[in-house]
Amino acid sequence: MLRREVAIKVLRPELCGREPYIRRMQAEARALAAVADDHLTRVLDLSLEPNGIIWFAMELLQGETLSSACQRGPLGTLRALEIAVQLCDVLEHVHAAGIVHRDIKPENVFLVEREGREFVKLLDFSVAYIPGFEGSAGESATREAVIGTPPYMAPEQVTGEQVDHRADVYAIGALLFELLTGAQVFERTTLIELLSAVTVAKPPRPSELRALASHVSREVDQVVARCLEKDPDSRFADVCALRAALVPIIARMAQAEPGRPKAAARAWFGLRRDHANEKPMARPDRGRLWLGVPSACVGHAS
Repeated sequence: MLRREVAIKVLRPELCGREPYIRRMQAEARALAAVADDHLTRVLDLSLEPNGIIWFAMELLQGETLSSACQRGPLGTLRALEIAVQLCDVLEHVHAAGIVHRDIKPENVFLVEREGREFVKLLDFSVAYIPGFEGSAGESATREAVIGTPPYMAPEQVTGEQVDHRADVYAIGALLFELLTGAQVFERTTLIELLSAVTVAKPPRPSELRALASHVSREVDQVVARCLEKDPDSRFADVCALRAALVPIIARMAQAEPGRPKAAARAWFGLRRDHANEKPMARPDRGRLWLGVPSACVGHAS
């Protein structure tokens, strides 16, 4: 009735009317609506129809997924780091709300243009840990498959341990590795081999895989390696700490790159604030793994 284009997320027809999936989708929409961050898609409406169909409307994005962008080859180092920082920005607010995304991957990162610059949108919280939903009867009834996408899953996700926001830190590291090299951290022939590598194998450094290794500095190698530590306690404590490690690297690179403004890099790529001197963010409550099949598809309507 408002004559505006929106994206519609609707529960798969075979799952409509099943209470656990309805509760999960309601929780996802309400969680997105509750977190105020421009890097999340705005939820405009939520409806449960009399026939059991549940859907919610979101802003319709114009751009492409990071997965699509990566098909054209590895991103430049500076661009990759800026995307990682924007993910840290949004996840700071997501984690502060007690939510853990648990499925950060190129397909769930959307790139739009805002004021002539690339702007990140984080998508799909359908398998996120959401306080107040996890542990309920509806949650336990949806256990059909391990949550996550294997190349980006933290070791504790693979082994079925409790996860917290540091699993998202690992995923950013895996994503950043792929953006820098054009390859995933662990590339194996079978799923079993891949899951085994995630839990026990030492990840390579990005500079070891990239043809022009000099374009990936030692300090970038070290940041990625720390994100990919097997032990969550050995990773960055939270996304604020990761962001604080990335900002000085980006600042130096932006200053040195021809054509970039010579002002502070933070102002150039829209970073909102400096966390270097802030205390670490309180960790959200730990939650059990949510096990379930992908439950929704996305389309758009006028």
